[in-house]
Amino acid sequence: MKGKHLERARQANSCLRGSPSLPAFQRYTGVVWDHLDIATLTRAQRDRALSSIIVITGLLGAVGADEPVPDYRLKMGARLAPFGLLSRWWHDDLSAMLNKKFKGSVVIDLLPQEHRAAFTLDTNIVAKHIVVAINEKSGKAGGHDAKAAKGRLARHIVQTCTS
Repeated sequence: MKGKHLERARQANSCLRGSPSLPAFQRYTGVVWDHLDIATLTRAQRDRALSSIIVITGLLGAVGADEPVPDYRLKMGARLAPFGLLSRWWHDDLSAMLNKKFKGSVVIDLLPQEHRAAFTLDTNIVAKHIVVAINEKSGKAGGHDAKAAKGRLARHIVQTCTS
């Protein structure tokens, strides 16, 4: 990160305490969120999305889609002294919290690998952990189109699944 993006990140991160927040589904942007497009779902579908989507973050660990999030820039793949790699630092706490939250549930995981590294779901606790990974023929993680497909899949799930 450099130039105007670096300056924007420094400004956002310098005043986290007391800064205005937005619900996670509005704070986070990008291709997946654009194609999920929570704002255009019916009320029942939006309620389902907001109650079931968990966002894994470098700063906060895990937040619900409707929980407040300040403006910040901190990638899950960042290394911070003395914590080290954030995904490793969050791992035990996130694993315990997510296993408890999703006990007996089916979890559909659309996360990029660096976020998935921040927790481990115990298959003796959750009913099923389905990982959706869209890769190129080379095995490399898919780009823009893969993210769009994940957003459309998430939208389809909240539109059609009722439990």
